[in-house]
Amino acid sequence: MSLVSRHFFLFFLCCILSSSFAFARPSDETVAVVLGDSITIDEVSPTGEELNAVAKATGVSRDLAMSQFQHAQLTELIIKAVLDDYALQKGIEADPAMVKRFLEVFGESLAAQDDVPKEVGEDEELAKAFAEKKRAPKEVAEEQVKHWLTEKAMYEEFGGPVVFRSTAPQYPVGAYQKLLTQYAKQEKLIIRAPAFAGIFWRGFEPPYNAEIEPQNVDFSKPWWY
Repeated sequence: MSLVSRHFFLFFLCCILSSSFAFARPSDETVAVVLGDSITIDEVSPTGEELNAVAKATGVSRDLAMSQFQHAQLTELIIKAVLDDYALQKGIEADPAMVKRFLEVFGESLAAQDDVPKEVGEDEELAKAFAEKKRAPKEVAEEQVKHWLTEKAMYEEFGGPVVFRSTAPQYPVGAYQKLLTQYAKQEKLIIRAPAFAGIFWRGFEPPYNAEIEPQNVDFSKPWWY
């Protein structure tokens, strides 16, 4: 699976599996509060059937699949809320020229997302949900461009270590830590469940794998140029 395909498979899988929740626990149990909006256990958890599907797809136990999914989904929801707010404050919008270039490079791959990844295709319900979640290439391109511009602004403001990730050749983890810490100090970000808080914050703390030497960090142009 290519870099872009793997990224969108993981994104779609999270979207698909976070649609509902069927376990016997309080539906209004709050895990975190971001910018005044609560994130409940429902919003970060899969249903029983969906849990079986993701455990099978990833080859892990149901307990481990549940834990991994919940922490990944919580992180994604927090990051999206914080970055959207940061981008709004900075007046960041998707640059049309960058969107055009992104589509030139990845347009065919994005259009080919009609081909359901084998990890999803093995499960009929997931395959159907995957197809329903498919988005227009331009929408994806605009989201990716805005995300890159937001990370660029974060790095320019906060600096810090940058690491390589398969979905982000230059991931400004140090800038993320400083921005998220700033939101936490201002009580714009509150993670109420200690177990979730511990794992969430450790994801942004050193030591870092695949750290890029400072002199090699370059946000002068997007990685797809």
